[in-house]
Amino acid sequence: AQNLSLRCSNTQLHNFVVRFNNAGPPRSAKSKVTLSELQNAALQHTCPNMEAWQTWKVSQLLVLPSSTFEADRICVMWTCPGMLRHAQALQEKVVKLAVDAKQKVVANEYGIVTLSFLVSSAVPSKTWAGATHTKSTSAHTATQEPFLQALVDTESEASMTQIFTEACELAERHCGLDLRAQVWQVHKDYAKGIEASRRKVFPYARPCDDYAHMRRATYKGMQKYLPAKKTPKVKAPEPQTPKNKGKKRGASSSPERPATPAADLTSTPDGSTFGYWEKIVQISREVPTVQLFDAVWQLAFPWLRKKSAQAAEYFQHTYCQKEEKTFVTWPARSADALFNSKSLRSAGRSPARDFWEHREPRLCGNRNYRQVYIRTGEAGGTDVDGVTTFWVLQSRLQGGVMPAEAVVTPQVAKMVANLIASEGPQLEKWLCKAGIAKDGELELKALQKYMQQYCAVLEGHLAQASWPRVRRKLKKPVPGKLCTCREFLLHGDCEHVLYVKALQDDPTADMRNIPTQRRRGRKRKTW
Repeated sequence: AQNLSLRCSNTQLHNFVVRFNNAGPPRSAKSKVTLSELQNAALQHTCPNMEAWQTWKVSQLLVLPSSTFEADRICVMWTCPGMLRHAQALQEKVVKLAVDAKQKVVANEYGIVTLSFLVSSAVPSKTWAGATHTKSTSAHTATQEPFLQALVDTESEASMTQIFTEACELAERHCGLDLRAQVWQVHKDYAKGIEASRRKVFPYARPCDDYAHMRRATYKGMQKYLPAKKTPKVKAPEPQTPKNKGKKRGASSSPERPATPAADLTSTPDGSTFGYWEKIVQISREVPTVQLFDAVWQLAFPWLRKKSAQAAEYFQHTYCQKEEKTFVTWPARSADALFNSKSLRSAGRSPARDFWEHREPRLCGNRNYRQVYIRTGEAGGTDVDGVTTFWVLQSRLQGGVMPAEAVVTPQVAKMVANLIASEGPQLEKWLCKAGIAKDGELELKALQKYMQQYCAVLEGHLAQASWPRVRRKLKKPVPGKLCTCREFLLHGDCEHVLYVKALQDDPTADMRNIPTQRRRGRKRKTW
């Protein structure tokens, strides 16, 4: 089949296989294997001595001798030389660990656990350019490098602890890694066994629970407790026939069908309580600090309890807990699309070149960015190391004005910077000043204004203290910038950081040789 000539694309072939499988007969029950059969199969690939693994074939299966074969618990772990070689590249680097389990996919309805390292893609790839997922662009995305896999009967705490512990020992013996010190984030779902094991093996790593898992799990759960706005009835379009070819779609007499559930997501507090909660979840996902995230939900829970005490208890107990502050994910080089691309403009974003073109102040002194300096180090300090610089910009299209052409006022810049820098009573004060906290409850529109419409590029003390870029054992952090926009959160880089670098004459963001986007029309006359 390798040399078989096909007259269809890979996508067409994939779609055909999916349709064929869905339309086929129901699948038979998964086969059963005995404990002795499983042990014998694993024994064929078990390697008690792995000292010479670098000379073996990269795809050779290596079952670890520490695997567990018991009547009440199964945990068979394996790796391969190729995985070990890739892991060596993480020496002296920050590690983001991902754990994912596929349940009931093999014999005896056992599951497969995959332990991977999250790394930035070597080259940009296509991804969504905006929140609406209608436009795409090229950017660095996170990709997974598998390191260890395991066959398990359940995601129990005992099995997950064994997997994490064996991964640490394997990495130390053969890859020169100290995972207990290097792992800063553990990306996972909400399985209780995984979280309990993380606390044991990686107690100082930040738990990054998967947003997609949370959304799927809570969608039905929260709908039980929160009233949703009734979806309007819409008429299905009438099939085109010679008789009705000239008729408008709205004149169809076909049976009515309910609108899709997505209509609820745009509801307001006057309509769907569930839709309003959805918006809070989405925007809180993007706020830049743990303190601000905590403040948003401290304000949101009183409103949620008024609507449904059961909903508040369910969501708070299941998905909210205290976290540490860490943020690490940077690609080696910025994607070209961030400098100058039509895809960003069509998604309501301005490339760095557009910001650069409109960087000069207007006659009245207004411009598209503002700098704010705040001492975020020790109170009363005088050294420069305790100061954080904020470059505040508009991050997306608003009121028909592109971000590069927008005006950022000193008042807005001061508000955004202090919301990010403050905590405790000071944060409460700025939440009230911004109108985000009103009568002890959350004002969603004000939060959207300051945390979605605008963003801030940070440099200095707060950036290094809250989101260090190097492993803990190195005392001096590497200088760097970060941005509070959603795109930086996803890809570790954005057009706003590039623009600030250009303002500082950073050679990695030189805008002089990048063509300027000119509006169509007659050329301006020179006087």
